[in-house]
This record gives sequence, C-alpha cells and structure tokens, in this order.
Amino acid sequence: MFGKNYGLKSPQFRCLNFCLFLLLFSGCIIHAKAADSTYHYSHKDSLRGSLNPARSCYDVYYYHLNIIVDPGQQTVTGICTISFLVKSKTDSIQVDLFSNYKILGVRYDSNWTRYVRYGNHIFVHFNHELIPGKKYSLDVHYTGNPPIAKKPPWDGGFIWGKDSLDRTWVGVACEGLGASSLWPCKDHLSDKPDSMDISIQVPEGYFCVSNGQLKTIKNMYSGYNQYNWFVSYPINTYDVTLNIGKYERIHDTFQSKAGTLALDYFVLDYHVAEGEAYFSKQVKPMLRCFEHYFGPYPFTRDGYGLIETSYWGMEHQGAIAYGNHFKLNSSGFDFIIVHESAHEWWGNALSVNDQAEMWLHESFATYAESLYLEYTQNKASAQAYLNTQRNLIENKVPLIGNFGVNEYKRADNDIYYKGAWMLHSLRYIINDDALWFNILYGFLEKFKYGNITSRDFMEYVNFKTGNNYDAFFNQYLNCANVPVLSFDAEQHGSAIEISYYWKSAVPGFKMPVDIDINGTEFRIYPESKKKKMRITSRQLKNAASGTVPIAADAKINFDHCLIAVESTLPTSIFR
Repeated sequence: MFGKNYGLKSPQFRCLNFCLFLLLFSGCIIHAKAADSTYHYSHKDSLRGSLNPARSCYDVYYYHLNIIVDPGQQTVTGICTISFLVKSKTDSIQVDLFSNYKILGVRYDSNWTRYVRYGNHIFVHFNHELIPGKKYSLDVHYTGNPPIAKKPPWDGGFIWGKDSLDRTWVGVACEGLGASSLWPCKDHLSDKPDSMDISIQVPEGYFCVSNGQLKTIKNMYSGYNQYNWFVSYPINTYDVTLNIGKYERIHDTFQSKAGTLALDYFVLDYHVAEGEAYFSKQVKPMLRCFEHYFGPYPFTRDGYGLIETSYWGMEHQGAIAYGNHFKLNSSGFDFIIVHESAHEWWGNALSVNDQAEMWLHESFATYAESLYLEYTQNKASAQAYLNTQRNLIENKVPLIGNFGVNEYKRADNDIYYKGAWMLHSLRYIINDDALWFNILYGFLEKFKYGNITSRDFMEYVNFKTGNNYDAFFNQYLNCANVPVLSFDAEQHGSAIEISYYWKSAVPGFKMPVDIDINGTEFRIYPESKKKKMRITSRQLKNAASGTVPIAADAKINFDHCLIAVESTLPTSIFR
C-alpha cells in the first residue's frame, strides 16, 4: 500500500524502491547455525531482526501511544507519535507495524507524508534530508485487528478473553512476536525509548492497566474512558502492554534501598481478599532477596506492579503479568512472581540488542530462582532445585542463536536451564562468593538501563576476576553439547589410580571437578591431555582406619559443574 499523493513515477518513489531492493536481496538469506535446523531465513526475517541503514540512522527517545481498544470488534485504532534523534543523514526511515493493520496516514511537520508499505514494515519518506544530531517527530495513524495469541505468552498477540463471570478480560503478550503486533514503532531490541506516554481508551465500567504510573483517568463522553499512563524510564518495546478487565487495585509499599517503593497489585474484583493476603507474603521477600544480590529495584519512580492475567506470566516492565492462580510450587515459592520479577533487573533494566543473546535475560532470571531459595532457605534447597532443572537440559542448540533475524523460537529451553547451570558452574569455578555476587551487583549497576552483549558480561567477569574465562563461555554459549570428561579408576592393591582428561571440549577449556572416594573429596583439574592421580588409604580423611579405597566406589560430584562423563566404571560414579 502507498501513502497519500505518492506519485508512482516520481524520483522519490524510484529511490525508495531501490532502497527496498537493496534491503531485501543483499545478503539477507541466512542459514541457521543449529545442526538440527533446516530453516533458511529470508529477507523478511532480516527486515524484522537486523539494523539496516533505514533503522540505524535514527534513535527513538520517546513514544506516545494513543489508542482506542474495542473488545467487541476486537480492534485497535489510534495514533503513535514517534520522536527520534537522527544519527546519520537520511531521507527515509523504517517503522514497523504488522500488516493486520491499515495505515490511515503518516503525518510529519503537520503534513501528510509519503510512505511505502512492505509486509510488516513501513518505509517513511521525508521531502528533505534529515540532519544528524537533530530531533524530529512523526505520527502514524492506524486501525485494524491485532494478531490473536494462540498460546500466550509463548505465541504472542492479543488475548480477547472472558473472566469466570463472562466479562471482558483483555491482555497482550508480544515478546518475540514483537511490539509492532500492537503499535507502530522501531521494533528492534537495541532501541529503547527514554520515556513513554500510553493513553488507552476502553469501554466504561472496565479498568485498563499499563506500564509506569497512572496519571489520569478521563471520561471521553463516548462510552469510553481514557487511562493515561507514563513510563519515566527506558523500556523495551515488547514490555509495553495493556490489560482490560474488572480490576481492583491493592496498594502497598516496600522500603527499598532506593527509597519507598509503591507496590500495586491489580486483580479481578472477586480475587481482592485472596490477592491481598497472598501478594503481601510473596512479593516483599522476593524484593529483599533481589535487592540483596542485584541492587535496588531499578524502576522506583514508576513502582512495582502485578496484574492478574488469563495467561501464565510475562515480564512487562513495572506491570508484570501474573496468571499463576495464587499457587506455590513444590519448593514453597511462587515461580511466576520470582522468575518474572527477576526480569526487572535481568531483561528490563539490562536488555540485549538481539534475540540471539536472549540467554542474558532468561538464564539470569532462571538462576535467580535458586538464589531466592538460597536466600530464604539454604544452599541445600537451592542445589536441590537446580538439580531438578538440570534434568530439563536438552543440548540441542547453542545458547547464542543467529543474529539479525529475530530468532525467538528455539529447539529447546536451554537458555533457561542450561544457562542457569552455566552461571552456577561459573560461581563454583570462581570459588569466591563475595567476588561472585560483587560481579552480579556491579554488572547491573554499570549497565543499568542500557543494552548489553554476551561479550560485555564476559569481559566484566574477566576484569573482575583477573582471569580469562573466554574458553568457558565459548563452550557453554556457542556449543550445543556440554564438555565431556573421560574418567576411569584402576585398583592397585590398597591404592587406586584415577585417570582423566577432557575428551570433548573447546581448546583451552578449564574446569575443576570434585570426586568422592569413600567419603573423602578430591579436586581434579582436567586438561586435554590425560592426567593420573594415585590415592591411598592415608588420604581418606573421612573413612574408618584401615579403609582401602576401591576403584569402583569412585564418584563424581555433579552438584557444581555441568558436564558429561564417559567411563568404564559402574553407574555409581554419578552422585
């Protein structure tokens, strides 16, 4: 579709078509690096996931999303104001919006301007060259039926639902799918606006919850009320959400390290009593834990919020979706509250530039679950919890995916469980808890509100420890399989001789491994070349006098290292 008054033979049109040709066909076909994947990425994936010149030329610093949501017709209609700083000379930019919507027009400098529509993208053309260092603004007017989520939050979109009393209950979850499934924006993870206004009109009688602070509620005298929210911090576009229902607000406060923090829980009106009792017990211990390990809650001005939803959960900034039905897991905590809230630090305050490195969000949030147990219970409980997660690791594809194609669907869930175990293993290798937690706290403080890469974290760890862990990260981030240790033991009279080496690992990989022989723990330091160690009865500190070490009783402690083992010993080697 073309914008108003766009001459098909104009030089501007020919220029835009040439730019589109370059974007669509110059090196945009990318092969997935996962060994079991046959998917070939197309130019559409590159337009969605890459920073092409039509995106990299500008940086958005503010949005105002002003929409009307009609649950009866399942439509969204409105205007999105995009304010941006120009980074390099250009006369056109790419804005993203799903093709479900009809563009009613694009206004720039009080005039309708020209644009080209290509799939889920809009190429806006200006009648003059934009100057680097200057700020500009445009309005995109649109209407349509947003994509419907088939299995939220994993398959994103709108949720046009009903509560148990058959009343309208609407939600949005669009991580991976993209914010452009709801509103026009620069839908790339690297570009977070500094602030945002969100104005949403909904039918009278319903409450609308979004991100940030609720500033005003305005009667529009058309059967609709407008809820005006303001986000005063940088925010990922996919974190922007809306929830419409028969909500009641439960208010509380928490004494954060950064000052008094407003806690607001929005639950359906028939869950007020249950929600008030439940959230008061679950939220504050979580906040105390994460502030201890990660630093003050990062969005103090906007407050912390939980919103009851029909789907399980999502880390919408300051407006966390909660659909866990007030239930604790077998470890005694609410998984959704703990995991999704951890994303306020790991994912919202710190954010990746590309879906390929989403492990930086999910691995840390998953690891935070075990830290919560360590903080509220003990290390043994945290270890037991980690052991249950270890069973879910599949090792199908590397933790780091393909860049520039918005790769959000994976062959496994290893960015959660394997990534958490990688961090747990790294803590064990560093072998200094004070230093380890200083690394987590300091990394968040250094990069807070910005975007990060895997390399940023690797370099920070190397700097703080004074060691080079590049081989460690290379193994766990870029290889599908975990390192394989060859381990054997032979009986030599009253002594045993163990032999060990890394049978399969990246060059330079190092990790100590603890072994147990008759209740005495030994630490070995495998390398790529075979090593041997002789163990006699005199070295068995925790065994009865005269105990002879038995080769078949040698066991490896897997509590602190994510490895596989090949051995001729019986399966009792694994403990």
